[in-house]
Amino acid sequence: MTIFNGTMVLDRYLSQNQSPKFLIFLYSPEDFDPLSQRQIVGMYEAMTWRVGQPNRLINLAALLRRPDEFFYWAGFGWRLALERVRNRPASNDILQFRTAHQGQYPIDAPTATECETMVRPPSVPNREWVAGLRSYNRDGTTVFVDSTPMAPCDPKLSYFQQTLPALVDNRFQTIPITAFTTEGRMHVNAIGSALLSNMVADQVLQHMSVDSTGRKP
Repeated sequence: MTIFNGTMVLDRYLSQNQSPKFLIFLYSPEDFDPLSQRQIVGMYEAMTWRVGQPNRLINLAALLRRPDEFFYWAGFGWRLALERVRNRPASNDILQFRTAHQGQYPIDAPTATECETMVRPPSVPNREWVAGLRSYNRDGTTVFVDSTPMAPCDPKLSYFQQTLPALVDNRFQTIPITAFTTEGRMHVNAIGSALLSNMVADQVLQHMSVDSTGRKP
């Protein structure tokens, strides 16, 4: 979403809802320079969301500025439409499970056992982008700009250990490779999800403790 739409999704949400007490931007290390990832991250969902927003002609024009991405989006959409015609509708059990779990399905991708070997594009954290995220620190909202942890074997770990700590609010750290899945860059499994959730929860609780006592715990 961020690569193509910037903060439009968040801005739309904030325009229609009360300001939250906490706003946590949790990005993988490369995504602190969103545009550097444009060539290797699929943007179908982001483009589809954009077309569905008000001022559709303006949004469609935004897609057409990059014809290669536009035709990727259109072709992928047609393929999904054809597959939907061919495939059977989801069973009642699946529909009930989706409703009961707010659309969240179990993570069934295999557990990672080694770090990826692909060479990713250079990604220098964009200080301007981070400053823009911090601008939401207003109207009673506390902003945290956080980085996801990395596996100890990640080939870019040492680089981000040097470049990120001064920019992010959480402690840049590692978690075991077995906390990740083989599906997608830094996608955590159930174990990793619990670790990550606890890290964020601890960060919020610590901030609330400081607010109530005026000093660090």
